[in-house]
Amino acid sequence: MALDATTAVISVAPTDTSFPNYNQGFEGMAWLRVGATEYLLALCENNDCAGDDAPRGRGRLHLLALQDGTWMTTLVLELPHDVTFANYSDLALFDAGEGMYRVAVLSRKSSALWLGTLTTDPWSLLGPGTFYGFPREDGDVRYCSLEGVTFLGPRSLALVSDASNGDKPCSSEDESIHLFELPQ
Repeated sequence: MALDATTAVISVAPTDTSFPNYNQGFEGMAWLRVGATEYLLALCENNDCAGDDAPRGRGRLHLLALQDGTWMTTLVLELPHDVTFANYSDLALFDAGEGMYRVAVLSRKSSALWLGTLTTDPWSLLGPGTFYGFPREDGDVRYCSLEGVTFLGPRSLALVSDASNGDKPCSSEDESIHLFELPQ
């Protein structure tokens, strides 16, 4: 879906990708331009772009390019195998120049973040990257509903959380914007 400056819809284009179950699919997306071509980098919600029971360590990103009015998958990138998240909530890119991007991949169920590098020539995810677990309280997950991530700068991230199921200590961190500064 393309929007104008007032957020009115100006065009809609489907993707060539389908998923095995209703209410599963791409959970996060980032736009980038390489040369004269616009791409969407789409993050599958579950491992192997499959159901909830797919084995961990099989995160997938679809590289989509617009062809004849449809966003076509031109490549499927595998997250490094040591990214063993239970699911995937969102991704963000930060342009590092010369065809390189910092990439952040967020997991709600794992309450964790992976930072790696995306290269565009050739298209590749470089690993192993760096893992961050979000703060816990008495060993319990405190950030259990993280759904969105964006870079504010090379070391600054903003995250958003959805409503939690009411479990403590998660309820104090739900429906919020969270700002994190990465260590140097």
